[in-house]
Amino acid sequence: MMNIKALACFFLIIISLFSATSFGQLGDDAVKSTKPKFSHQYSFFESDYYYFIDTSFNSLHWYHQFNHRSKDNFSYNVLGSMGNPMNALTLPSQKDIWDYNGLGAYTPYFKSLDNIPFYQTKSPITEANYWMGYDRGQSFNISHTQNITDDWNFVINYKRLNDLGYYDHNRNIQSTFLFNTNYIGKESGYNAHFYYLNEKFNTEENGGVVSDSLFELNQDQRVILDVNLDQDTRELRNREFFVDQNLDLNKIFGLINSRQDTALPAVVDSIAEVEPKEKAVIAIGHTFRYNASYNKYVGHAPEEGSVGYYDNYFNVTLGEYIDSSHYRSYENAVYLKGQVGNKTRLNVKGGIKNIITEYEGYNYRLVNSGWGITGNIAGKVSEIVSVRGDVDYIFTGNLQQSLDIKAQANLKPVEWLRAFGGYQYSLRYPDYFEQFYFSNNYIWQNRLKKQGVNRLWYGLGWGRNNSLEITNAVYSNYTYYDADVNPVQSGEAVTALKAELNQNFEFWNFVHLDNRVAFQKVGGNSEAMPLPEWKTRNALYFEFFLFNKALKCLAGAELNYFTEYYSQSYNPATGRFYNAREELIGNFPIVDLFATFQLRTARIFFKYEHINQPSSGGAYYAAPHFPFPDRKFRIGITWRFFN
Repeated sequence: MMNIKALACFFLIIISLFSATSFGQLGDDAVKSTKPKFSHQYSFFESDYYYFIDTSFNSLHWYHQFNHRSKDNFSYNVLGSMGNPMNALTLPSQKDIWDYNGLGAYTPYFKSLDNIPFYQTKSPITEANYWMGYDRGQSFNISHTQNITDDWNFVINYKRLNDLGYYDHNRNIQSTFLFNTNYIGKESGYNAHFYYLNEKFNTEENGGVVSDSLFELNQDQRVILDVNLDQDTRELRNREFFVDQNLDLNKIFGLINSRQDTALPAVVDSIAEVEPKEKAVIAIGHTFRYNASYNKYVGHAPEEGSVGYYDNYFNVTLGEYIDSSHYRSYENAVYLKGQVGNKTRLNVKGGIKNIITEYEGYNYRLVNSGWGITGNIAGKVSEIVSVRGDVDYIFTGNLQQSLDIKAQANLKPVEWLRAFGGYQYSLRYPDYFEQFYFSNNYIWQNRLKKQGVNRLWYGLGWGRNNSLEITNAVYSNYTYYDADVNPVQSGEAVTALKAELNQNFEFWNFVHLDNRVAFQKVGGNSEAMPLPEWKTRNALYFEFFLFNKALKCLAGAELNYFTEYYSQSYNPATGRFYNAREELIGNFPIVDLFATFQLRTARIFFKYEHINQPSSGGAYYAAPHFPFPDRKFRIGITWRFFN
């Protein structure tokens, strides 16, 4: 079976490379640039690129983000309904060495500095999204952005989820409020980024269905199936305040002679290359970031003489109990940044950073602090080569000798082809939760070593959103949860290879075949990092117009599949996955039918999920004891207003 899949993947790569010049074309959803286009664009803090608001409707790029995360869920299985824990299917990403918080299986739902966009727009934009939930429920998201002046933009975003799910005791409620603003003083030399984030999550935790066999008999009413832990709940909160401001000393004092600014053309909704002629930069800045998160689990001990779900009930012998943990961090950094070279114009930044962390729960409180350095260099070294390097190092305190070094480069010899590669070395302590925890069900105090990661990645990109990326990684002291739900470290190194292909074919502006295929191979202590060998998503759809081209339509089918493997199991008390190796899941395709329609700036879509759900029973699980959703017809709409 594996040989057939490997052969198919090989031919797909060959065909995609052959067809790149024939079928590949640029679209708004694929456009990113190292230069601003002075239209409707956004960027991320300290990112090398500007991105442009998707106004195209000839790919599934936006469709794959139409879920409660507002991100592509290719790398995750959601344990049932929207807002449920997420089971990772691909290699884990490396965390920032300044972040020792963790919200477990719910972490992908929460925002952070690296995924909050800062906009610059020519006209106000308002966007509303609605997505039907399972059984009774919905997800709603509304955002508005506009420039107050040419230099000053703000964004307000509110998201709300209320979903009951298929099974008993499966309700999820989440709300997110985000306000952010950025000021780019072209004349004054003052620049600032700011955001305030408030997220709240209430969920009814359950331990999956009690009887897999009853589920597999395909009962018509899922709500009548018994679930483990039909009273337990969890509350998660995350608040964050961030401000970065810097002052360009050269614009104020004229420290360095440079070219005079040239007026820029007023181009609206243009993606043409425009190179601003700016003065050289030498700036001094300050960054402050405050984060506070709260994790509360409400459990129920069994009646005397009854067998409980957990092995231990240390502090409560009967009835309700509460376990909670709090995390707070305060980060301050001062830095200098400037530019090196004239034609190459490499941006250089370096500074010193202080962090104070507080981690506490019932009868414990840990306070740590440390100093470190942070810096980066990024820019073009020629017309076709761009580079970036980052370094972070903590040299004092309980987190001392934590290190993260990353270097990457892009080569773009022609418009439709680029090559890229990078290397990262990271050495950091595990999260505080993994080091120390005291609760009614689990208690540990670990002396865990620093985890090391060596990661090398390289690949090619071509056409529109097509790429082949290969990643090699070696993990030392890899931390995971064992069969007893205790954090442990692998004494043997874990090695991993991942090859991911994205190829979207287009024929005659009518037929589309979108493919995303990931192959993974874990070696060394492979049981510490259980992952499926293959994860694929393939969509065949048609693009056409109705009503004298007033209504644009995409209609087709999509298949999601991953090979069979021993998935991690989910533990509600910790909110983490652990390696029990209790059940093989996978090797079951999920097929969805969809039809999407665009009328001016409004898009509506209809989706018939899991249409291939077997009528005579079936074992389709996102994790042991947590089935995938059943067959369901769902509706979604997104409406964008350019005021």
